[in-house]
Amino acid sequence: MIEIRKVEKKEKDEAIKTACDIFFEEQDIPKELTDIKAEFSPVWWGAFSDGKLVGTVAAYKEDGVRHMGRLTVRESMRGRHLATELVKTVLKELFEEGEPEVRLDAREATKRIILSFGGEVIGEEYRFFKSTCVPVRITKKQFETNNR
Repeated sequence: MIEIRKVEKKEKDEAIKTACDIFFEEQDIPKELTDIKAEFSPVWWGAFSDGKLVGTVAAYKEDGVRHMGRLTVRESMRGRHLATELVKTVLKELFEEGEPEVRLDAREATKRIILSFGGEVIGEEYRFFKSTCVPVRITKKQFETNNR
């Protein structure tokens, strides 16, 4: 059974290490770029299978706007829609807390998830290490309209 929840303080280092390892191994993204500075008030969520961390995502505030990033799923757990469930859980919680919108710099798979929830592309695609990213956003109204 998969459990998706905010990581506890004692699990935060493991969540950051998991995201760092996956981003570095798969895309050569330097590990020092994966952690989110404390000034952005990051909150991490995890997907747990039998108590083991198998996926991560973080939300943080930058320039007054809520962002989501560091979405990872261990390769052995892919194909089970864990990333979709992680994103859905976090968006639901953020919108329940009063956030009007959430923005991401998304790779292709994450972009598809956001668009399937009613979000939109808001900028041009750009190269980011071994992949490309595109700015996307989803508003509370878009999410609620498409996820009843």
